[in-house]
Amino acid sequence: MSSMFHHHYSFENVAIRILVALSFAFILFLISGGWLW
Repeated sequence: MSSMFHHHYSFENVAIRILVALSFAFILFLISGGWLW
């Protein structure tokens, strides 16, 4: 039961990290696009 909870927590942590990374990359893309324009 404890291992399952830990796995679920790690999965949520990874999902949040991926979401934040994509958002950060998208913002950088918009900034670079603004500089190009």
